[in-house]
Amino acid sequence: MGTRGLRVTPSGRPGRGRLYVNLPDGRAVAWYDRKANRVSVLADERREEILTVLRPYLNGTVVIGPPPVPTAADLLRLALPPDDDLAPNRPGEALIGELTHGSAGARARHRLRQELAARQRIGEVLDGLPGPEEWRVLHSLGDIADHLVIGPRACSASAPSRAADSVRWPATCS
Repeated sequence: MGTRGLRVTPSGRPGRGRLYVNLPDGRAVAWYDRKANRVSVLADERREEILTVLRPYLNGTVVIGPPPVPTAADLLRLALPPDDDLAPNRPGEALIGELTHGSAGARARHRLRQELAARQRIGEVLDGLPGPEEWRVLHSLGDIADHLVIGPRACSASAPSRAADSVRWPATCS
């Protein structure tokens, strides 16, 4: 069985992080966690190929299998408090609060309503991107971005209108 197309790429600190085994299109099929001395296989049908390309990097007795299931303590550690989780934000979330509790000036309110309508329209378009399993869209990221689109091998952000000089559309994420 050949290993054509599989590529081993490091992640994290040299010699301490993980080694990922990727297909030519960039999708990971396995990783080797050097600390845990464990190979987590995502594509079991390629197990032998994966072990062949990783063999030069493996040390001692290695545990091989599917990725470990997180424990309840792991899940609790990884959970975000609701105020810190940006995923449920609606397009223009901050503007809704400004319209409700902000200044009473007619011009300011008119400008905010227009801006809110524009962000909501853009949000609808971005949320409608094909393949929800391939694209993730976050809205209203404070002063960072109005919208953040994360997709296969790409990431773009639209700038908040008040800080347009700090982030431009599309901003490449790295």
